[in-house]
This record gives sequence, C-alpha cells and structure tokens, in this order.
Amino acid sequence: GDLIEGKIHDDDRGVDMMSSQIDGTRQLITAMIDFLRSHFSRVEVICQSGNHERWPFRGPGRPTAQKYDSATTVVMRGVEQIFRNEKDVRFSLPLTPFSVWESCGHRFLATHGDDVFQIGNPSKGIKLDGLFARLHHMEAGGAFGGKINAVMLGHWHYPMVCRIPGMKPQPFLTVNGCASGRTAYSQTLGIAASSPVQTFWEVNEQSPIHHFTMVDLDTADFDSKWEEIVPVPTPIGTPLNKQGAPTDFYALMNFMGKKR
Repeated sequence: GDLIEGKIHDDDRGVDMMSSQIDGTRQLITAMIDFLRSHFSRVEVICQSGNHERWPFRGPGRPTAQKYDSATTVVMRGVEQIFRNEKDVRFSLPLTPFSVWESCGHRFLATHGDDVFQIGNPSKGIKLDGLFARLHHMEAGGAFGGKINAVMLGHWHYPMVCRIPGMKPQPFLTVNGCASGRTAYSQTLGIAASSPVQTFWEVNEQSPIHHFTMVDLDTADFDSKWEEIVPVPTPIGTPLNKQGAPTDFYALMNFMGKKR
C-alpha cells in the first residue's frame, strides 16, 4: 500500500499530478519486475491498497468498503497487462483489504495497516495488544483459512521485525519503511524523520522470516547506482513549442502534424 502519495489532504500543493503519480509508479513497478525476472524463475505480485491511493471523490475519510477501488488497482492492472503474455509473472489483486498466501509451509497475511488491525497512526507506537486480539479473533472465525505465521504491514513509516505476543507459537510481524522519507504534510504532524528504506527477507522451511534486512535508500536522490536497477520514470507529455504554441487540443494535433 501507499505506492503513491495521492491527493488526500486539504492542501497538496507541491504534490505531483495524479496522472504523473500513476504513470510514474507503473513505470517503476514494471522496471522492478523486469529486474526480479532476471534473478528468479517466477515473480508473483500480490497487491494491497493503502490509504494514500484512495480517490478523493469517494469522500474525505478512508474507505471502509471496496478499498481496492483505488489508484493502486489502476496501476497494477496496467502492469498486469504489460506482462500478460509472460508465464513467469503472476498477479493477485484481491477484493479483500488483506491478502493471505502460503510459502514453504508458512501462511502469510499482508495488509496496509490503516484498517483491519488498526495499529495506530505513524509516530505513535504500534498497539501490539490490539493487533494480537484482532488477529486471534479473525483466525478463530476462519477469516484466514488457518493460523497465520507472519503478518506484513506498511503505513507506520518505521521498519521493524518482531514477534506478536500472546500467541503460541508467536507469529512474526514485519513493517516496511517509508521509501519517500518525510513529506511536508508529515512535518506538520510532528512525525520524526526516518531514513527511507525497503525491507527484504528470505523464507525457508524453518522460518517465515529469515535473514531480514533493510536496504537504505537515503542516497537514492543523488546516487545513480539505483538507476541501474530501476530507472527514473519518463515524464508525461510532449513539450510545446515555446514560440506561441497552440494550447487547444485539436490545434495542437494540427500543429504536431505540420511539424512532422
């Protein structure tokens, strides 16, 4: 979740246009999947929407139903079409606000974290007791098809890995970092600065979370080595002629035709 910043606050000046955010994210994810394909025989993309991708026309609050009706779904459906003929890339875009799957004998649960478990707002500690209670009740009710061995969350901005207390055996909890760092809006809330990171780990038969690591992205804005993995997105649009170019769409098409 929160693949884009969105337009969800009263004053979003300085935030990229939604079309640029959606298109740029599509380019980034496409490049990332291409990179992963060169190292793995299969890439499975499991997607969850966050709170930042919500459409403003659905109201000022966070959606409590059909959360997948978001900009993230538009992005991922577009990427899915790009790889539609590639048998080594598979996509899962569930209609529920959480995803559940199995790997190496372990059951994983992924959700953004702003709902379902309601772990608390960024800068205020994760409410592990509330997380345990909700996880236990939903497991008992059969919501996940069995016992969860690892819970994956975003939203909280600060990366971490721990064990969820109150259960035996204790499931793991992982929280991803905030790759963009602190924004102008988060500064107004007094959210402490955090280093942009991306978390990774290995899964094996012995453990659902093995060799947990955090890749530091602090240098991403000025170190070109990252562009060898995922290049900077190409901006939208064709620049207009600076010498009094037409702004009307049909006049522009006629102008472009003459230029050819």
